[in-house]
Amino acid sequence: MPGAEKDTAVLIKLRKELYFEKRLSVNHSISCNSCHPVDHYRPGAHDDPASDVTKDESDTFKFKVPSLRNVALTAPYFDDGKVARLDQAVRQMACMQLDRQITDAQVGSLVAFLKSLSDGRFRAA
Repeated sequence: MPGAEKDTAVLIKLRKELYFEKRLSVNHSISCNSCHPVDHYRPGAHDDPASDVTKDESDTFKFKVPSLRNVALTAPYFDDGKVARLDQAVRQMACMQLDRQITDAQVGSLVAFLKSLSDGRFRAA
């Protein structure tokens, strides 16, 4: 990815830690990775609880969410395409899911981490 050659190992580690950081949420219980795990692919972006499919009550608050792989290449964002830029989407998700405003530096770090999930071979439609 252009510009990535300037990233240091320390900066890359910090960006990744921010993505997994639960202390950013009001009750210290969720992170970006809570809904968008980078360790496996969960296809589909649906608002219906997983329990509708599994019929298991323990799945009531689990939702299918889109993978973030190539997210930097697939604007606009959200199910209705109402957000044009990735930094705006990150800021809005922090507000909605973490119930707080995050700093410009945190937004920038998260966007940089999300860009690192891009596959250079992918071409958006």
